[in-house]
Amino acid sequence: MMLVFANLVLWVGYRLSADNMKEVWRDLTDLSADSTLYTLERRRNDLRADLKLLASNPDLIRAILYYDELVLNRIASDWELFVSEKRLYDQVRLIDLSGMERLRVDLTSHGASRVSADQLQNKSNRYYFQQGLAIDAGAIYASPIDLNVEQGEVEIPYKPMIRLVAPLDVDGEIKALLVVNALASHIFGDLERHARLVHGGLLLLDESGNYLRGFSRNQEWQFMFPESSTETRQFNESYPDLWAMMQQTPSGQISRPEGIFSFRTVTYGSSGFTHSYRLVVVMTEEQQQALLLPQRNLWLFIALVLTLLLLFAVLVLGRYRSGQLQAKPVVNRKPVDLWHLFR
Repeated sequence: MMLVFANLVLWVGYRLSADNMKEVWRDLTDLSADSTLYTLERRRNDLRADLKLLASNPDLIRAILYYDELVLNRIASDWELFVSEKRLYDQVRLIDLSGMERLRVDLTSHGASRVSADQLQNKSNRYYFQQGLAIDAGAIYASPIDLNVEQGEVEIPYKPMIRLVAPLDVDGEIKALLVVNALASHIFGDLERHARLVHGGLLLLDESGNYLRGFSRNQEWQFMFPESSTETRQFNESYPDLWAMMQQTPSGQISRPEGIFSFRTVTYGSSGFTHSYRLVVVMTEEQQQALLLPQRNLWLFIALVLTLLLLFAVLVLGRYRSGQLQAKPVVNRKPVDLWHLFR
């Protein structure tokens, strides 16, 4: 009975310890989600600030009105220095209302350089140009984060990109668009650094529940490859109920049999032309059990040692009592003589 009681106490102690650990993990997933969201929002705000800085160049007004080559040269020199120093932008472009690129600076392996006039292209059929014309002056349009496409093919190695568009106006009338192609690889670099600090997974999902950063590489960017998109289940397909709950609020934590999910929302763009992404920190049930394994083994070891000690104590006590019984002296009593009473 004592042995059963002792092991029951140990089991209760283990359960309480495991519950405390899960409470700590819930706090940690929330803390990790908040910390990562702060980093992503700071990165987003830096992109906005850079775009506004470029748009505030007074020479742009003359360039917009007259497309003066001397002014364009001066702007190009400024942009080349900006792109070379930042190394966050793949392209900076000035596009007129017909969709024609009037000035373009590209980041290259040797720095940044202006693209020659014969290489400038018409972008009137691109979605970011059309969306840029639809927003008000002072607003910013941000494209969905996707992979760069060249000549109709996804560029290899993958180059995640986000395009920011600012309308340029003269006396309130839009005259041109300033477009920057920001390298979203820096965003994923931030996610990678944060992922090393969390015990679980760190995911980034688009508005449809597709993986931009998944549990594994083969889950990511499947929406860019429609012909193979059915091969790998996306987050909204693997966790449909969970995804539906995430649509109800921008942030929160959900504990499910599958694990602990802490999620936050980061939004790019303004004036109704926004794209929101779900940042999710996950600690799956398998990961929790793996982290509990050393603790479980410790409690099992303690239970085993205690069981052996109790068995040893019972054995020693049994032998001691047996020895006492064998060593107890036998007292010889003389028979009582009662005959003297009748004499």
